[in-house]
Amino acid sequence: MQAYVANVVWPRELTRVVTANRWANVAGYGHLPAGDETVPFAAAPRARTWYSALWDGGAPLVSRHLYRKMRLVDVRLAMLAPIIRTWLAQARGANDEQVHDFVIPLHPGWDYEGDLVLSRATLPLGPIERWVVKASLRFRRVPVENGAIRETSVILREMIADLNALIDTRQADEFGEQLKEVNAFLAFLYRLAQISDEDFSYAQLESGQRLFSRALAEEWVGAYRDMIRRAVERLPDEAEFTGQIAYAPAHIYGLVASKISPGAMRPVLWLEKYLANELMDWALKEHRAETPKNATGKRSYNLSRQEETYERAWRELVAGWERLLQVIAAAPDRRKRGDRSWEDLKRTAENINAHLRATTQIAARAVWLGDRLATSWTCDLMLHWRIPAERAWNTRGAYWSVRSEALTLETLELDWAELDDLSLAQGGTPITASLVFGAIMHNAWRDHVVLLASLFVHWAIHSNAAEAATQAARMLLRGEPHDRGDTGIHDDGGLSGASVLISALRVTGTGERFDERSYAGRIDHLLEGLGQLGDSPSVSMRVYSSSGGLSFETLQEAQAIAIMATTLGPQAIDGGLRRLLTQSDDEALRRLESYLRSLLAAFDGITAERHGSLLVELVGSGDAPTFDERRAHARQLVEQSLDVLTGHRTKAIIDAEIDLERVGALAAAAGSQAFTSTAFPRNLFAEMVPTNDVLADFTLPVVGLSKGAYTNPPMAQAVVNEEEWWQNALSGWVADVVWGDVVRKADFQEIEGRTPDEFWKAVRDGSARILKAGQKPLLVIGRATEPEWLMDWRWLHRQGGTPMPPDLVLTIEEDRPEGYEFTMNGTPVYQARTERGAAYLIPTQLFHRLRYHLYDDGLPVSLRFKPDTEKPWLGSMHATFQREVELNDVEAYRIWWADTQDLSRSSNGAKSAMPPATPPKRNKRASRKSKGAVPLAGGEQPQKPPSATAD
Repeated sequence: MQAYVANVVWPRELTRVVTANRWANVAGYGHLPAGDETVPFAAAPRARTWYSALWDGGAPLVSRHLYRKMRLVDVRLAMLAPIIRTWLAQARGANDEQVHDFVIPLHPGWDYEGDLVLSRATLPLGPIERWVVKASLRFRRVPVENGAIRETSVILREMIADLNALIDTRQADEFGEQLKEVNAFLAFLYRLAQISDEDFSYAQLESGQRLFSRALAEEWVGAYRDMIRRAVERLPDEAEFTGQIAYAPAHIYGLVASKISPGAMRPVLWLEKYLANELMDWALKEHRAETPKNATGKRSYNLSRQEETYERAWRELVAGWERLLQVIAAAPDRRKRGDRSWEDLKRTAENINAHLRATTQIAARAVWLGDRLATSWTCDLMLHWRIPAERAWNTRGAYWSVRSEALTLETLELDWAELDDLSLAQGGTPITASLVFGAIMHNAWRDHVVLLASLFVHWAIHSNAAEAATQAARMLLRGEPHDRGDTGIHDDGGLSGASVLISALRVTGTGERFDERSYAGRIDHLLEGLGQLGDSPSVSMRVYSSSGGLSFETLQEAQAIAIMATTLGPQAIDGGLRRLLTQSDDEALRRLESYLRSLLAAFDGITAERHGSLLVELVGSGDAPTFDERRAHARQLVEQSLDVLTGHRTKAIIDAEIDLERVGALAAAAGSQAFTSTAFPRNLFAEMVPTNDVLADFTLPVVGLSKGAYTNPPMAQAVVNEEEWWQNALSGWVADVVWGDVVRKADFQEIEGRTPDEFWKAVRDGSARILKAGQKPLLVIGRATEPEWLMDWRWLHRQGGTPMPPDLVLTIEEDRPEGYEFTMNGTPVYQARTERGAAYLIPTQLFHRLRYHLYDDGLPVSLRFKPDTEKPWLGSMHATFQREVELNDVEAYRIWWADTQDLSRSSNGAKSAMPPATPPKRNKRASRKSKGAVPLAGGEQPQKPPSATAD
């Protein structure tokens, strides 16, 4: 059999697998051109290529009819590539703002018959191009195989079918012998697929037989599923089958571990997970059969008729699961003595972590189903998980000699030489690769225990699986295994409040939750999957909306309760926790600070009325601290941690130097629009002249800023639109100050306009006089809502408003600068700071020249950060500019429409501003699409424009 497979079946399958992989990655390998991004929100226009039947866009361009079943045996890439490159150039140069697609909806190695589309596209191909596409796809008649086997997984399934027959006839001894033969054949397949001189196996490639194919190794392992299901169904009649299957994964892994790439072996772990899930599904069916139809009650259950059989099956499963972990963690060459190399240990890390994740997943599923026995055994697995692994590493719990509190799976990405920079050794004991690796995996195990405990507390509060969830949380928090055996050489016992907090901080500080490559991202991805245990099954290829599911940051209430349950009294900040709070980079410390503040807020919502009974179940009754005492002790631990962290960060921020390049970049952004004609009144000056002369300066401090946002390296989160904010803010401030200078220097004639008629007459007649002098008038008002009759005229639908004068026509013109509001009979109206109760009617010829100073860096604005004397971690950014206005001697008018002449709104002197969340803008109207002036009719109510500065 093995000779036939090696010489006949495998070469054919290998050719098919390699061809399928080459075609699936044809653009990635550079054999055919790759189009533009295919993500939905990529910037248009796009020219995309699809070498798959998944996309059905475009019109059929090249077709042929196959009169018999034919197989696509070859794609001549050298012929096809120039055609696609030419098409991409044509699509990218189309300039039609459309997304264009080029599709080859075929797969090499697949069989086709009848009418067949060879290529589709949204832009046409020429006759030569179509001929080349057709010639590049080579078909041959499908050979008559006469029942010949083309796939190794088919042979494996046939062998397993014989095992199923033995299960049905209850032949346990024969089953055990033949199962060993099947396992040996699977090991043989693994050895066939392994590349001898590289750490890679062809078993990791997809089989290519279907559109959504699985890897060969997954196909092989998947063949065992029917056998596992059949054995579990026969559990009441013969429990020995499940026991033999439980040890099969460890047996398979041990046969090939020293020769096969660990990535190819990962599906073997699924066998044990299959068995666990099948057992829980079987128990749930038994429970439903035992329960009367009209019975109601708690979801948690124990079996009554088959409890002993079920217990035995779980004992076998636990033993096989732990044996598998020990085989994975062991050295490939078990005869080797002494410490293992760092690279050897790293090679096993992914499968060890996969085993830990699978243990976490089956424990969560057992709790969610309410299976009390499965809950006891899976939580026992979690508590004992580290023990068989540590035997393989021979670390013997000596983690006290390593500063291990910050070590995570991300540390495995470092070379051994790079670990010297972490200063891990303490107590004078030299570190070894096994010791560091063991500490990393010990932390990962502890973090998953805390993760599960927090999840179960969350379920106990918010779901109807409270009984099993509370039982599981208590076991994990208090370190209470279901089985009393094998507690290891160094028994850690239960968790403490500090150890729960350290795990939570370690996860939070090791990366963003949305970065799946980070440790925090992996934890959140795991949690998201666990949170979907109660979801209804989905339909394939449908898109479902989601609120995001569970994440680590959604469990803060549960984590606070977990800290309370494990805190018996006041706890000091030990060395490990202190280092975690002070020795990370500042970005990580900011995440930790945010987490600790959220955790403190969670304590505020924890009350004896809502959570008292849950806490009693987690810790037990007796003379232990009361609910309020536990909450106070836990809160004190978190508060002390926050004080240590913020104290460290504050000192670091105070000592940090201001990043002058960053401040300079902000100054460049601030000055980019400050002295341009983009806003009123700058747009009216005949000249705007830069100069090196010293002019009148104006300084405005933006207060309440974090100094850390301007240090190098940054020690606070910068505002996303910061440069845009400074650009718009300085433009508005300069406009206000320059207008204030104009008001102070101009010689105005005073005109009364205290009634609607007087006001309109003053504007109308004054504009006529300005026009008669050969000049262009404009009106400046302080607010869009004042005087009130002006708003009535703009919004005619207002009830009880002042009627608009019959000779007044209001319009809105397009392409006006910032500050423009509307036009009254040809006189444009702008908004700017004015004395309260006054409006200004002036000719545009009033504005002659605006001079502004250029500083040594060539910018018209100078920014300088000044720390706060009382709170040196805060400060203000002082924006300074110098200017001088020159006016022409023309008539201008000040129209008083109110009695109050309060000059408090003028721009005299220095002011301070608070940075708003979004850039402040003067009242700027969107450009109208219509041509010329448009009559202003009723519509939306006017809004008060945001102020450029805040006093």
